[in-house]
Amino acid sequence: MSFRALAEALLRGDPYFGPAFAAQQGDLQRHRFFLPVIRSLTTQNQLVEPVRVLEIGSWAGASTVSWCDALKKCRLRGEVYCVDAWEPYFGDQEEHPTYRRMNEAARLGLIQLLFEHNIRAAGVADMVNVNRGRSQDVLPRLADQSFSVVYIDGSHSYESVLFDLAQAKRLVKAGGIICGDDLELQAGFLPDHELQAALQTGRDYVYSESAGRHFHPGVTAAIAQELGKVAVWNGFWAIQHSSNGWVLPNLDISQAEIPDHLRPWIQLPTLLKTCCGYNLVQAGDRYFAVAQSLGPVDLLQESLGDRELPPLLLLGNSLQELEARLPETSQLKSLEDSLISDLAVTKAQVSALATQLQNWKDSSAEEIVQLTRQLKSLEDSLISDLAGTKAQVSALAAQLQNWKDSSSDELTGLRAQFEELYHQQWLSQHQLKVMRWGPGDPETPCAAGDYRGFSIFHFRGRLYALATPLHKDLDGIDAILSAVEGSTEQEHILAADTLDGIRTQIDLFLGLVQVRRDIQAIADQFKLQITSNIDADNQPQQAPFEAHNR
Repeated sequence: MSFRALAEALLRGDPYFGPAFAAQQGDLQRHRFFLPVIRSLTTQNQLVEPVRVLEIGSWAGASTVSWCDALKKCRLRGEVYCVDAWEPYFGDQEEHPTYRRMNEAARLGLIQLLFEHNIRAAGVADMVNVNRGRSQDVLPRLADQSFSVVYIDGSHSYESVLFDLAQAKRLVKAGGIICGDDLELQAGFLPDHELQAALQTGRDYVYSESAGRHFHPGVTAAIAQELGKVAVWNGFWAIQHSSNGWVLPNLDISQAEIPDHLRPWIQLPTLLKTCCGYNLVQAGDRYFAVAQSLGPVDLLQESLGDRELPPLLLLGNSLQELEARLPETSQLKSLEDSLISDLAVTKAQVSALATQLQNWKDSSAEEIVQLTRQLKSLEDSLISDLAGTKAQVSALAAQLQNWKDSSSDELTGLRAQFEELYHQQWLSQHQLKVMRWGPGDPETPCAAGDYRGFSIFHFRGRLYALATPLHKDLDGIDAILSAVEGSTEQEHILAADTLDGIRTQIDLFLGLVQVRRDIQAIADQFKLQITSNIDADNQPQQAPFEAHNR
């Protein structure tokens, strides 16, 4: 890790939010949402000056300066009340270099010194109230409903986040917002057993097999228990206190922008080359190998940090070091050795053929005639094979013509296959959108999958299931979901707050349909039995009458 940029920033008196001491925490793009949070409260007349923002977890001060910047841009007087112990809190089980650097920087007191330098260099020291200590010790001493915004970005352990959330609900004013970082997945998108297993590991950051991405299990589980569903934008989450309880805030994301003090530290990845199924990229002074199966590199800026996620994401200090670590490099080396060996054999064969050719020059006329006959036989065989190939081409051409003249049923079947393929591609694209942005995009229907004949969509903070597949017409879906929003009596349109909830709704709906069918079948059978009994009862009365007439 180079400290040159840090030294230069300290000498110039500029803020530093680079990789040294892990001063650059998480995805800096998430700081774009700080300004919309403050502006949403001003438009709703929920702020009374001076505005107080409680920040739980400050580290190097990037988010502290971002909150001050948001207050300045809204021309508000206020303060950011920072709570951080600046002590090591990752256990011995965290073997990654990032956690080791964070623990070391905290143990030596360097990160608090950098925090103090950064708020001074950014010109916001007079807006910051620093309180060193664990949140468990500091928060209980603060007065109820004394903050307009509570931002949680401290320890990611389940117990710590749960405590911070409970205190935040007590400390935030009526109409205020609780928000935080590092919510990559909400609990509704994970099987319960997988989330519980992730919590049992005690690790800060784990991989979800079902979701196909990494997340912080302590943050996910604590928010689900204490708040339920929250609004999420690319890992930044928020919820608002209202007279009706806790509601999803209405943030104007069009105003989201990177704060000026972070712009120099956003490192966009540059693609250097592709090799062995990986994109080799450079971001700042770091090199990464990103599996091509993950898609475009620009979707993965958050993961291009200090965490290595093998075999999907590898890190190296140079391009050469990275290439040497690729899983297929050794295979390529083996293949190269094999090719060199084959080349040596080939050279020997060429030498032998050259010798044979010299012998042919000295051979008799009879031997040359025999060789000519062999070549003629080979030529005839090739001509025969070519004729067979031409016949196959003609047959394919005829088959193609038959396809053109085929029945509508055959064409319909082929079209149905293409329709299914198109739907799967369309669904994958929209699921990628959910993975990238989360369900926090409230205004655009976003596909969440199919289940038992229903199409499932995210829309305005809820999940809806439509019995009729409408994946071709998103505008139509938008109109339908807008019309049924808040209604619970729409036929064939179900709604729930979580993915498990909507699946349960579908199971209940289909179960009820089956029960109705069973009841109808029993009723029809009962009617048939009654009719048969009436006919049987009437027969004995008619027989004597007919016999008497005869």
